Amino acid sequence: MGVFLIEFGTFSKASYAEPKAFFDDLNGFLRRLPRGLQYAVEIRNDDFLDAAYFDVLKANHVAHIFT
Repeated sequence: MGVFLIEFGTFSKASYAEPKAFFDDLNGFLRRLPRGLQYAVEIRNDDFLDAAYFDVLKANHVAHIFT
């Protein structure tokens, strides 16, 4: 089986005024996923692509998809 892609659309500032709030939610979501499978995340907010985002992915053994 290949990787499970989790794709998020663009978030407005009303949804996430600060990227950290998204990172916290993403971390909680990823931690609840079943183990033993491979996951990758695609996000559409360029301003979310920082070290903190990649730290969340790394901590959860999840890849980022660049599109």
